[in-house]
Order: sequence, then structure tokens, then C-alpha cells
Amino acid sequence: MDLTYHRVSFIPLQKRMSVTEGGIKYSETTEGGRPKLGGLMDPRQGVIERTGRCQTCAGNMTECPGHFGHIELAKPVFHVGFLNKTMKCLRCVCFFCSKLLVDSNNPKIKDILVKSKGQPRKRLTHVYDLCKGKNICEGGEEMDNKFGVEQQEGEEDQTKEKVTANAMSVWVVGRVAGGGMG
Repeated sequence: MDLTYHRVSFIPLQKRMSVTEGGIKYSETTEGGRPKLGGLMDPRQGVIERTGRCQTCAGNMTECPGHFGHIELAKPVFHVGFLNKTMKCLRCVCFFCSKLLVDSNNPKIKDILVKSKGQPRKRLTHVYDLCKGKNICEGGEEMDNKFGVEQQEGEEDQTKEKVTANAMSVWVVGRVAGGGMG
């Protein structure tokens, strides 16, 4: 079965999915020997005792999968465990059209897919190594016209792209008509 992906989106979990209305408010885990409501071990997030029942799904320790809670922070924070892989994925696709930076018919890509079947980490590493030196896919004029970027006669295409990550932000700076940075 051949899958075709149209886009990849990276979004945080939504607050409405949280079982802790108002979020986690207290740093205490228990109160009077019981899990504290609104605390780090809020009983609505799942079972923590072998004999207990979940307040959200009424499941026991083996039946309850655990439920999403949230903490209100002053600023957004990236999960450092996923940041490296996320950046690798973003650096392998074109910023403008979301296609893989290397042609999918490239024999190297086909070889990578065959050799790394069932090994997603190895596959990502090899595809990333192949895409390292590229900033834009081979979409060419088809891609430019799709995004309304028209090149004037004699004008040099000054496409630049930069994806940077630091402790608190991910920036993507892309092409603007006229060759400037946006």
C-alpha cells in the first residue's frame, strides 16, 4: 500500500482535550493521603493506586490508559525529546511546497527505503543526510507560479531559507517576491 502525504502539521495538544479544567494549579501531589484535585497527581488523569478507579473513565489500573492534563506556563516550551527529530523532518521538506527536497524517483531514496524498511530512525537519518545540502526542492517554476512569485526578466532568483531552533523558538524565514527575506 503506497501512502501519499499532503502535509505535515505540528500542533500542540489543545486545552479542550484536557481532563483537568483550569489546568494543574498546585505543585502538591497529595492532600490528606489522597491525590489532590488540581495537583500533579490529579485523579482525573488516571489511576495511581492498584485498587483505585479513574475519575474520568472509571477504569482500573490495567484498563485506564491515562488522560491528558495541562499546566498553564508563561511562555510556550518545546519538548526537548522531540525537537531534534522535528527539526530533521522540517529540514527534509521544502518550505514552499512541502515536498521532499530530493526527488522520490532518485535511486538513492529508493535504496534507502529498501534498506531501512521497519527502521524509521535509520530511514530519517539517511534521508536527512541526503537532503542536508538542499534548501529548496526541484519544484522549479511550477512551484513559483503556485505561490504567486513571478520572476522579472533579468532578475536573479535569490531564494533563501533558514530554519533555526534555540531554547524557546523555531523560526522559518522564507522567500518574499523580489528576492528579499521575510
